[in-house]
Amino acid sequence: MGRDEEKVFPSCKSPNHTLASAIQLLQVVYEKLKSSGPLGRDVLSTAMGHTSSTSGAVGIKIGSLTHYGLLERVSNKVYKISSIGITILMPRAIEEKKAAVAEAARSPSLYQKLIEQFAGQGLPSMLPNILAREYRVSAQSAESVADTFRATMEFAGLLQHGVLYKQLPDASTVEEKGLGVPSDLPVSVSRSKEGDPAPKTVRGIAQGEQYTIPLSRERVAVFHLPLPLTKADLTRIKGWFDLMGEVLIESLDEKTKSAPPEVQDKDDNS
Repeated sequence: MGRDEEKVFPSCKSPNHTLASAIQLLQVVYEKLKSSGPLGRDVLSTAMGHTSSTSGAVGIKIGSLTHYGLLERVSNKVYKISSIGITILMPRAIEEKKAAVAEAARSPSLYQKLIEQFAGQGLPSMLPNILAREYRVSAQSAESVADTFRATMEFAGLLQHGVLYKQLPDASTVEEKGLGVPSDLPVSVSRSKEGDPAPKTVRGIAQGEQYTIPLSRERVAVFHLPLPLTKADLTRIKGWFDLMGEVLIESLDEKTKSAPPEVQDKDDNS
């Protein structure tokens, strides 16, 4: 396709919130109302902490929830929590929750098109420009839209090691793909003594600060924060741990059950 024939898609709206933030918002609404609906816009706005159901902030929040398929419109200004939303809030198993989160991440129409375009490869560093030129996203919001898309795909497990997937990949798929990076960034690859490629590093991305968290049995967890870091970035990180905490705990419980007895005893006595 020549430059004069570049593809331009119809303008697509997209959520203003990351999926992690939208799910947090849904949890707040459900915990306050103890109901999946039908829920009027005025009831929703109160549960979200707003005094007016006509405020722009309420519309943006409801819009994000509907983009991700977490809320469904029943009638004019009346909504209900969708089956996807219920599954995320009250999963019967870890895999069910993971699948529902991935489905929600794929729900926005813009995200569907981006996944179709970039599946199996790294997201380009110039994604904001692509959004503005090919998807008619305003230049002023293109960077924010790109950041929200990237954060949502990572949160849902559809963007792993820089590679974007249509479906949740299993461990073998990720291993075969290797560590993906945007195709238009320079990459340096070092090799081990055996000649196997070491993990790829992307220039300009790995800068940041590393924190060590002491754990039991003289182990440590290492947490890397890229710099510069914004308050919004910290909110996304906190949202991921808040939501995925129960999933991780349940997953670890299953691994502990299958571990040798001596390992289980050590964990129990830690």
